[in-house]
Amino acid sequence: MNAIIKPISLVNENATNILINEIGVVDTIRFINQFSSGHGNYTDKAKATKPRLTPFCVPMSIKCANRTTRTLARCRRPETMQVVSSAGRDF
Repeated sequence: MNAIIKPISLVNENATNILINEIGVVDTIRFINQFSSGHGNYTDKAKATKPRLTPFCVPMSIKCANRTTRTLARCRRPETMQVVSSAGRDF
């Protein structure tokens, strides 16, 4: 069995024409837009907005959260870890 390999541009054109004939122009555009790559850099944006927790911070945050439900842990490095309750008292 020999397969004839067509250029991807021809495959895309044929597929687009079939979709337009079967579901219409608007729905074809909606369907194709699902596969767009979007814009921006999600990874850099996520790193900038999420707090960075070190392995030391995670257990300490859990311990502090168990003391009071309104405890916030602010932690970058173990030596700068600061746990502050909602009342403003340091632990």
